[in-house]
Amino acid sequence: PAALNQDITLAFGGDAQFAERTLKLLDDPATAIGPTSTLLSAADVAMVNLETAVTEGGVKEPKQFTFRAPASAFTALKAAGIDVTTMANNHAMDYGQAGLADTLAAIEATQHPVVGVGRNAAQAYAPWVTEVRGTKIAFLGLSQIRERAPQWTARADRPGIASALDIPTATAAVRAARQVADVVV
Repeated sequence: PAALNQDITLAFGGDAQFAERTLKLLDDPATAIGPTSTLLSAADVAMVNLETAVTEGGVKEPKQFTFRAPASAFTALKAAGIDVTTMANNHAMDYGQAGLADTLAAIEATQHPVVGVGRNAAQAYAPWVTEVRGTKIAFLGLSQIRERAPQWTARADRPGIASALDIPTATAAVRAARQVADVVV
């Protein structure tokens, strides 16, 4: 399309989280991201990696670092101009399946677009698609974390994260996204 000749600005931020010392930032979700929100909101599309389970429950996984944050984390991301968030990472399931269920409920309640996690593989590997000046862009989230991949990877009958280590499923997800978008991220 002619729109593909127009510049589109994408902004990315990695490893955002509101746990431990950064939890107090959520006292005012509108300012939690700070001055970085100016840069993020100026882009046509901004994406971050949310490195935490969004839960106040669940059981801590047996690993060195675990993070969790309240649902207001999604409010903070929206307020900062972040359009889509990936949670395909090594902390989305830090509080097990119960924590993931809370995370998925918070995503639904806030309506913040999140990729890379889901109630099953179809949801976890599904793209978020947006249009910028006539160009459709699909965003996917895929984890490369091997440590917990067997237990955390979403399956047809199990919630979890999207894993790039499941090469056939990841490849199919990219191909499917390409069928509905001009650009795949």
